[in-house]
Amino acid sequence: EDESFSVLMWSTNFTLRTILINAIALLTYPQLGELIILLPIPSPDSDPMQKLSEDTKYGQRLVSWHSDEKHAVKLKFFDFQSEGLANGIFSIEPMHKAVLLVDSADYWDSNEASVKAGFELWKRHSRSLVA
Repeated sequence: EDESFSVLMWSTNFTLRTILINAIALLTYPQLGELIILLPIPSPDSDPMQKLSEDTKYGQRLVSWHSDEKHAVKLKFFDFQSEGLANGIFSIEPMHKAVLLVDSADYWDSNEASVKAGFELWKRHSRSLVA
């Protein structure tokens, strides 16, 4: 039985402050096995990791977490213009069967107890969507 879950957090823009704050909040959950952050490629000819590295306030922290193999945070990029968000999401292969989807357009406002309750409910009904 899986005792951990994956979180897939996405953003359709580079709101790095919100993404970092949400990531920090989610990283406190003991059941979190991985946190995949799905970000759009700023433009077809740009290097998204380079763009993140240039942001000394938030982006460099995300890149350093991603670069550490033992860290739960992994960054994935998608071409929002040609692929769309849905194709970006469905191209991800999470480590765990349970996946919490988080839209990072705003600050994460859930608490650990509700996430834990949802995860426990999913473990009992793993073929169902738990909302």
